[in-house]
Amino acid sequence: MIKKIILVFENPFNQFNYDRFGIDLLIENGFNVEYWDILEALYPGTVINISQNRFEFSGFRQFASKQDVITAIKKLSEKDIIITPFNYQFKYLWFFQAVSKSQCYYAIMHNNPGSFNYVTKNKNLNTMNRLLLKLTMVTRNLFAKRYSGGLIKQRVFSYIPYHLFRLKPPRFLFLGGNEDIRKNLKHLYDAEYTKMIDAHNFDYDLFLQRKLANNNKYPSNAIVFIDQNFPFHSDDIMSQWGYAVSEKEYYPSICRFFEYIEKEFNINVIIAKHPDVRQDQYHNFFGKRECVKNKTVDLISQAKLVLMHDSSAINFVVLYQKPVLFLFTKEMLPTREAEVIKQMAKWFGREAVNCDEPYSINCQKELAIDKKLYSYYKETFIKPRGSEELPLWQIVSNAIKEI
Repeated sequence: MIKKIILVFENPFNQFNYDRFGIDLLIENGFNVEYWDILEALYPGTVINISQNRFEFSGFRQFASKQDVITAIKKLSEKDIIITPFNYQFKYLWFFQAVSKSQCYYAIMHNNPGSFNYVTKNKNLNTMNRLLLKLTMVTRNLFAKRYSGGLIKQRVFSYIPYHLFRLKPPRFLFLGGNEDIRKNLKHLYDAEYTKMIDAHNFDYDLFLQRKLANNNKYPSNAIVFIDQNFPFHSDDIMSQWGYAVSEKEYYPSICRFFEYIEKEFNINVIIAKHPDVRQDQYHNFFGKRECVKNKTVDLISQAKLVLMHDSSAINFVVLYQKPVLFLFTKEMLPTREAEVIKQMAKWFGREAVNCDEPYSINCQKELAIDKKLYSYYKETFIKPRGSEELPLWQIVSNAIKEI
């Protein structure tokens, strides 16, 4: 019988992630809960620059090195289970080797399928175009300046069966996608041992919570831009890739497009600020436009039109069935982001807009949505058909109680 759940994620521990990872709900289900922050162990010397807004929690543990993590894992027993989003990648091999030598169970949260699937699952592409786009994305990933040689190593590593490294399979795979997504996970589990649990991604929990609350105070029919804090994003700090764009070029490009779209619709753009944004990073980059933090779901639910790059907030756009325009800048073109943005747009039968080239937007056309594509996206990336209409962490708790 499992007594303790250890959450091991790369995310900084703050109020947002405390709620997102369902810690209160897990405790209510009778589990002791710990959250292990292994950011510094994974990315030495880089995370000190990240604004983490630490949240006080007695189960919080922070690790400075891989050896500290390994030592802690060795002390776990058969009454413990680790839950992590880490998958079969070379950079996590040391972690899975330590878990495999331990007496504890572990589970993988594969409830947020990666952006690579925007190509492989795009109904609007024929077979040849799909293959060419996959080749383009892989090539850019391998040779783009922002990415280290580690990606080449990972490509080779991904073809080596996990059991050759004496890794034990996970007890559970919690999934947020359809059957096609599962076919891509064969290297992660043992068919006789691993239980596949239909669940949904984190965003669907927020969607469920908001339906119950139903207390939106934000204006309807607004144009909302989903800020990703690109010039300062913490993912770029942790990965040591360097920033995708510079504040000097990025913000003027984006704001020029905002001015155009505001004139076309006669509506001001509201900025849904990224949750990692620090106040000292903002210097009127968006002009006098209203900037709202930690209310992205509310803003999208009321929006007339959503503007975005490749944010995971696309999930809320789909759930609330809102029209969307995908944007990129010329500075992004050498990076993977530009390709992902273009493929996300194609997913929804649209063309991404380059904010640094002449553009002409057909407003009425952009306000139309294809409900069949939205439904297909939901089942592929957010919530598989037939999964329980319960909070994600209740689904997790119910499964673990059966051990």
